[in-house]
Amino acid sequence: MKKKLYYQFFILTAILSLYTLSACGEKNKTDMTIVTDKTNTPELFILKANTTYPVVTLPAELVADKQFDVYAKVLSYVKTIKADIGTRVNKGDLLIELDAPEIQAQLAAIQAKIKAHEAVTEFSKINYQRLLEASETAGIISQDALDKLKSKRDSDLATLESLRADYEALTVTAGYLTLKAPFSGIVTERNTDIGALTGPSVMNKPLMVIQDNANLRLRLSVTERYAPYVKTGDSLSFSIRSLYGSVFNAVVSRKSGALDPALRSELIESDIKNTDLNLLPGMIADVTIRLKSEEVTFLVPGSALAETNTGIFVMAVSEGKTKKISVRKVRENGMITEITGDFNE
Repeated sequence: MKKKLYYQFFILTAILSLYTLSACGEKNKTDMTIVTDKTNTPELFILKANTTYPVVTLPAELVADKQFDVYAKVLSYVKTIKADIGTRVNKGDLLIELDAPEIQAQLAAIQAKIKAHEAVTEFSKINYQRLLEASETAGIISQDALDKLKSKRDSDLATLESLRADYEALTVTAGYLTLKAPFSGIVTERNTDIGALTGPSVMNKPLMVIQDNANLRLRLSVTERYAPYVKTGDSLSFSIRSLYGSVFNAVVSRKSGALDPALRSELIESDIKNTDLNLLPGMIADVTIRLKSEEVTFLVPGSALAETNTGIFVMAVSEGKTKKISVRKVRENGMITEITGDFNE
């Protein structure tokens, strides 16, 4: 059978160690059972796995899951405005109609050219077909004349197709004069009026801003020190400074996977369903998150650790024999140190 090893760590100074351990137990509320060895001076304690994890509170911000800035793609005038600040819109709803008279004039001109050239093309097709039928009688129509008519027919058809393509392209441009909502949300900004000139070269601000405030993102930056302990799927809670007494729960939805070079922190987001619309984009939140470690760790007094040039170790007592075990520090919390190594409870 595999022997159960009960490792017991001792501290170098007896009286000072006892005082330190009792003080740490009161301050950090760790479950360390002190055992006094009657035959040896050092004092021992039963090593137990850490079942508590530190909790940190970090500032965060609520942002809309989606935001759409409405801009005009062509130089035009604002004709009608169908929504204003606070208006709830659905996907596909008309927001703003623009007017560009020169585009309408170009469409009319191209359409007239298409109609005129359709007649020319039809005549070329009929003329070629007649001569083709007549050429079946040998000696009446030369091959050279027939080739010229065929070439003219093909040229007229190509010109007609080019005019139709120009009309389609201009129709797409005219479609930019109708601005619609790409998703359901609320209008949070309006920066234009009827009759205002707008377009890529004259706009400093978007005509409108739409935000999806029914779905929010809780966005916080976790410092390099804490980032390794926050995992996707971890639970967290947050409170809003302007909503006193309200506590909301969420989970970590995604991590950026890199540190911001300026802040040396990792961006973490949680998806929030804002069904009752009590939360607003831009609110400041205080997030509480527990820093869990993926490996089994143990809490020991800092005085139980010996740090040398060869590493950090503790002394264990097993079956009346002492043994030096190398350990690695995970975290330090005052006089208590969280460690991990090749040992069990």
